Amino acid sequence: MKHRTIINIFTGLALAAAVAVIALISIILTGKSHLYNAADRIVQGNNCDGGKTNEAVIFNREPYVYKKGLINILVLGIDGEGNLYDNHSPGDMGQSDAVYVVSIDTQSKATHVVGIPRDTMTTIEMSDKDGNTVAVNTGQVTLQYGYGQDIQQCTSLMAKSVSGILYNIHIDRVVVLSVNSIAIINDAVGGVTVTIENDFTDESGEVLDEAFVKGNTIHLTGEQARLFVQERDCNVAESAMDRLSRQEQYMQALEQLLYKKVRKNPFLIMKIIKELKSNDMLYTDMTNAEIVYVFFQIAESDFNMDSIITIPGKVKKGIRYEEYYTDNESLKKLIMQIFYLPVD
Repeated sequence: MKHRTIINIFTGLALAAAVAVIALISIILTGKSHLYNAADRIVQGNNCDGGKTNEAVIFNREPYVYKKGLINILVLGIDGEGNLYDNHSPGDMGQSDAVYVVSIDTQSKATHVVGIPRDTMTTIEMSDKDGNTVAVNTGQVTLQYGYGQDIQQCTSLMAKSVSGILYNIHIDRVVVLSVNSIAIINDAVGGVTVTIENDFTDESGEVLDEAFVKGNTIHLTGEQARLFVQERDCNVAESAMDRLSRQEQYMQALEQLLYKKVRKNPFLIMKIIKELKSNDMLYTDMTNAEIVYVFFQIAESDFNMDSIITIPGKVKKGIRYEEYYTDNESLKKLIMQIFYLPVD
């Protein structure tokens, strides 16, 4: 009887595992079908889509076509206290201190993460409490998020701005994370190990953590992770670029660790999403199925630090704050390498 009970237990576990795998495969396939619906794009862009037309663009006197099978996701990290849905008004919705486009080439199985410095100068649309555009100025892209009427308009405005900076690429989906979400994600994978590349402090010049010393390798837990990716001393020149480098370093380490954890527990992603949403720390127009599909696309690609690229440009001191101006020729070359293919 005891032997039969043990067999029944193992049979039950095997059945449960099989059901879990089938459910996960179903989720992935559903996410794939949703993401290929071009009508759902948040920004259509003005470039040609190689999947629909043979029309080409000219770069260095050579024709290029937009790659087929690209999925471009805008990822934003929002500063400020509280959650993403606190009562705010246009101009006071927070700033996007982290701005990235995750581009997944589903045909070549390559993933690129394009970092846009928060101080990149671009056109900023300002709106009133009814969501109507009342002014258009030039400013840092980080400011654009704050001028929406609500989170949906904030993300739409940011997607439009980022698409424009990147020569009108498509933006398919958007993911917005409160900076407070970092500790939750970090601890869900058991912490992330990083090496401190440069000393850094907060705005007051205070040392944030005794372990944050150049050359130290530390295992970030809880609040440490948030400090590592968020804090900087605004009084130090190019501190925003140094923070961008830290964010990219953390991103790569987190992705590798998360993939290992998810292989052991495929539903860890769903658990993290549920916790972030319940605490109003995550907004996205992606379904859970799409998120899972995208995660496995990234995890199974050849993703490394070389896959994370900051758009080329230079920091200049503005009247009050730093301003980042893109190197247009170098940026065009980068766009062609990631999003286009030469015509044979």
